Amino acid sequence: MKDFDTLRDQVLVMGLDDWVPLLAVDMAAMKAGWNDEERRDVVLAAIQSLAEGGLVEIGELIRGAGFRPWGTSVDTSIARLRARYRVAPDDEIETSDQWWFDCWLNNTPSGDQRGQARYDADIAT
Repeated sequence: MKDFDTLRDQVLVMGLDDWVPLLAVDMAAMKAGWNDEERRDVVLAAIQSLAEGGLVEIGELIRGAGFRPWGTSVDTSIARLRARYRVAPDDEIETSDQWWFDCWLNNTPSGDQRGQARYDADIAT
């Protein structure tokens, strides 16, 4: 079922346990029912909304060092993602076009709090 707020919350729940790659956000949107034509915009909007709300940091993983925030504005970070991230059927994606792990999300303490509340609510139902 397509629900933007649920997608955002799913990202935060995933982030309780580990850093979240762009691929995981894309897959959650696909599982929720957004098709290839709409999924890219929904994923980018979800990431932008979470970052603007102070719930996640956008960055990358550095071997041996872990997560490193990009340190750019949200708009600049989203523009960087928009340039690399494209949704296409698997048979049309070139192996050199592997955007899947270009971006990682790190929950902030506020993101962890909201993600934990969503997780607890889901367990209770």
